[in-house]
Amino acid sequence: MTRYDDYVGDFRSYVDGEQNNITKRRKLNNDDDFKPGNIIKVIVRNFTTYSYAEFKLSPTLNMIIGPNGSGKSTLVSAICLGLGGKLDLIKRKSMKSMIKTGFDNASIEIVLKGKKGGENVTIKREMTERSSTWYTNGGLSDERSVKNICKSLNIQLDNLCQFLPQERVAEFAGLSPEKLLFEMERTVTSGHLLEMHKDLIDKDSEREKILQEVNEYNTKLEYLEQERDTLQEEVRKYKEYEEKSKELEYHRMLIPYAKLQDLKEKQKHIKRQRDVIKKKIDYFQSCVSPLITQIEKYKKDFESQKSEVETRKSEMRELQSHLDELREEKERTRETITQLQMTKTSLANRTEVKKKESESIRQEIQELKVKLEDIPQIDERELEAQKRTRDIRHNEMNDLKNQVYEIQDNLNAQISKLRNKKEKIQSLEAKLNSNDKFVILENSIRSRNDLIDNVFNAHMYLRTQADFKDRYFEAPIISCDITEKKYAKFIEKVIDANTLFAFTLSDASSYDALSNLLFSKFNAPVRLTKPSKNPSVPREKLSSFGFDGYLSDYITGPKDVLNMLNVISKLDMIPVSNKPLDEGQLQKLLAPDAEGRIPFMRFVAGEHIFTVTRSRYGSRQFFYTSEVVPEARFFGIAGLTQQAKEQIKKDIVTSKSEYVTEKSDVEQLRERINELRNKQSTATETFEQIKSDIDRMQKIKNARIKLEIIISQKEDRHKKVEADTRKDLTDKIRHLNVKIRDKNKVSSDLNYQVSSQLSKLTEILIDIEKKEFLLLQSKNKVLNGERLINSLSYLSDALKNAYEKAKEKYNEIKKSDAAKKIREQSEKYTEEQRNTLSSLAETYLSNGRLTESYINEKIKLIEDERSVMSTADKGSISRFEKTLVEIESLKKGLPTLNHQKAQLDSRIQKIFDKWEPELSQITASISRSFQRRFTGVAVDGRVDLVKSEHFKDWRLEILVRFRENSELKVLDHQSQSGGERAVSTIFFIMSLQDHTNVPFRVVDEINQGMDPKNERLAHKYLVECACESGSSQYFLVTPKLLTGLFYHEKMTIHCIYTSGLLPSAEDSGNGFMDFRNMAVSVT
Repeated sequence: MTRYDDYVGDFRSYVDGEQNNITKRRKLNNDDDFKPGNIIKVIVRNFTTYSYAEFKLSPTLNMIIGPNGSGKSTLVSAICLGLGGKLDLIKRKSMKSMIKTGFDNASIEIVLKGKKGGENVTIKREMTERSSTWYTNGGLSDERSVKNICKSLNIQLDNLCQFLPQERVAEFAGLSPEKLLFEMERTVTSGHLLEMHKDLIDKDSEREKILQEVNEYNTKLEYLEQERDTLQEEVRKYKEYEEKSKELEYHRMLIPYAKLQDLKEKQKHIKRQRDVIKKKIDYFQSCVSPLITQIEKYKKDFESQKSEVETRKSEMRELQSHLDELREEKERTRETITQLQMTKTSLANRTEVKKKESESIRQEIQELKVKLEDIPQIDERELEAQKRTRDIRHNEMNDLKNQVYEIQDNLNAQISKLRNKKEKIQSLEAKLNSNDKFVILENSIRSRNDLIDNVFNAHMYLRTQADFKDRYFEAPIISCDITEKKYAKFIEKVIDANTLFAFTLSDASSYDALSNLLFSKFNAPVRLTKPSKNPSVPREKLSSFGFDGYLSDYITGPKDVLNMLNVISKLDMIPVSNKPLDEGQLQKLLAPDAEGRIPFMRFVAGEHIFTVTRSRYGSRQFFYTSEVVPEARFFGIAGLTQQAKEQIKKDIVTSKSEYVTEKSDVEQLRERINELRNKQSTATETFEQIKSDIDRMQKIKNARIKLEIIISQKEDRHKKVEADTRKDLTDKIRHLNVKIRDKNKVSSDLNYQVSSQLSKLTEILIDIEKKEFLLLQSKNKVLNGERLINSLSYLSDALKNAYEKAKEKYNEIKKSDAAKKIREQSEKYTEEQRNTLSSLAETYLSNGRLTESYINEKIKLIEDERSVMSTADKGSISRFEKTLVEIESLKKGLPTLNHQKAQLDSRIQKIFDKWEPELSQITASISRSFQRRFTGVAVDGRVDLVKSEHFKDWRLEILVRFRENSELKVLDHQSQSGGERAVSTIFFIMSLQDHTNVPFRVVDEINQGMDPKNERLAHKYLVECACESGSSQYFLVTPKLLTGLFYHEKMTIHCIYTSGLLPSAEDSGNGFMDFRNMAVSVT
């Protein structure tokens, strides 16, 4: 033994006793032993905790052992990252964590066995924290090329059945049965089963969509056919009403014809009256004509005399005008003389007046100077000081004012905030005490569900619209209540989300009015109610099946909403039982009657909801699936949840606390404003006092300045007056005397001309009076003649009026546009209308009844007949026609959909016939292999392929039983311990061996939690499985190494050990750390 025994121990103690007789070292592996895709060698540099490591691997089982933390999983990480796997597969966040501390880069080199007849493939990855460089067989490459190489060798790093690192062991145990089936299908054979399965899922989904569309078509077709029958009767009533309305319209159109006939009869009568009056007028004119001639002669004489009077008056006006001009000229001359005499007198007295004025001004100056001495002199420096003090006080006032404004703005904002806070408290308290189930939606908005968001907004809007009241029902979660809360979760389960939040409309008119609004504006679902059918099994017979009632018996609400839920969600066809059903009752429910039907396709028993389906393929037997339903999210609560109430209470307490604090701040601000306003008042009083003093001083100063200016002006005037008293005025007076003499001579001439004109004017006035007397005589003759004519004109006017009226009526009838209107109207009528009117008019004319009064009576009779007829909406016709079009469209569309469905069924059946037998056979083989191996460590186990109606629900279940008194249970993370899950997982992976062609499998620390006995057995089966000829290459990583483990000559053990006691790399030679010499004797 060497010095390594001190810290490693004797390896021979780890080898099974039956193997102690090994006397010969196993031959090293060569490339021919490896299969395509096997890993031959892995070399890492500066990778995680390794500066350098090289793994020479076995083509069968590679068992990697070593203490915790020694770096066993590093090999798994290197395989993953070196072959293009993602960091997520080993649960690492960044590439930095994979580079050894103190270094900036690392490298991984992996040698893969190439395809048969081809060379080996060397893949190298040099990586930094942010980038990687890839090499293939020494040449530069990229990640995509590396992944293509792995794909060609069927290396699936994302398949947990092939690559199960330590970080994903728990993930494997947590795989859903559906996901486990996918992983198994991808692993076995060439993966074509997974492709067929996905194809079946896609086609099945497409088929379900088509089937749903067919059901929708049939539902809509049934509704439209009912609507068609209803509208057909409406259309008949409408047409009868329209026929009567058409008859009424034709009679109204006949009125002008009747009026025209009336006018023709009236025209003959008026013409006879007009001719009689015309003869009377002609006789009257022959009698009055001589008198009119004489009066005309008097009028001519009168006009001639009137012209002579006007001529003389014109001459008189000309003389009068000339006389007025002379008098005005005379008056102007007199005024000029008077003005010259006054000027002369003024000049004579002027010197004395100026002396008096000078003395008066001097006295005024003396008096003003005395007043000036009484006005005190203002000190300018004192005045300026007062002004400066005033300005300072004014600035202080402005500062205080601005402070008040600023605090007042803050106070207003705080008061507004306080008011909002109070309203928020009131709103929260109202919500806390509200029984409105609308709060369910409001609380659910926090979940960020678009459907709930849309429905909430739609409800908020419609509650504000009075026009839509009573035209809709709110969503079932608001309008309906559950009478038995234990059934709330089942009712919520069977009602789809769109129906659960849908508005219910009870008739087509409401649907037309609201559906577009709710769809376009809110994208909210809408349902139209229809009467529900009676359940196929009467309620009184439910007890014979073990049921208490139907789901519909435990929900209340508006009748229309309940009908809608029964039609869409079949609540009245799903029976419920408070207790679980026994196996006998379940089998009774699955037994078909003589017609191949079963009573219920869905039912509730205990805590499970059962769904019965029938296989479309094979024997087409009925089978059920059960599901534990979680608690109801919406129907399970009435209004606010306790958590929501507690949150609202907390919000109320917080808001009230904030309200008290903010109210205190408001009071402080008010006190501060009052304080500043008091200061402002004091400053204002001081300012006003200073301002008053300044105003008083300024008034005194201004008064003194004003008085000084007046004194200065008076002194200037006094000097001017003194100068005027010393001037000589003799020449001016002599010149004025000459002007006065000339003006007196002109005045004398004007008096003579006025006298002459007055004589002429008198002669003309006498002549005018004579002519006016003769004119008056002529006027009297004319007036008397006209009075006589006027006295006779009454009779003439009466005759003329009578004649004109008769003539007007005759012409009115003659020129009446009734015929024109009839022609114009006739042109607008259709040929059918013209023929009908013509025939109608001839009928009444032949009977002598084509009169306006008779036609009006007939119209009234038709109106009475129409009034007793039932009316119908004109839109019924368009809706009827639209309904027929929709029915025809649906009937045309249904065969196409059914054909598409038939084609899909055929394609599904074709794929299914290939996929299902092979999948079932492989699953059965895997199950037998699993059971054969697994019963060595447990009581029982098998692998079941669980079939379902829909291919997406097919699943693979690993069933295990570790105790005699227990039942087989599905492997999951709840029913078994960690060790049991590990044992089950490793045996399931080994069971896949015969059906897979993956080049290698990696299992990292899956034996965690196993007891030593199971670990030895699992290890033995794994070694045997891995070392069989034709099996995959295995990597088993474990931190433990039990004694007495099974050993096979084809397996390779890799011991990972890191310690400061190890010699440096320089001391290593051939066989460094090769413990095989110490484990067995070498000969």
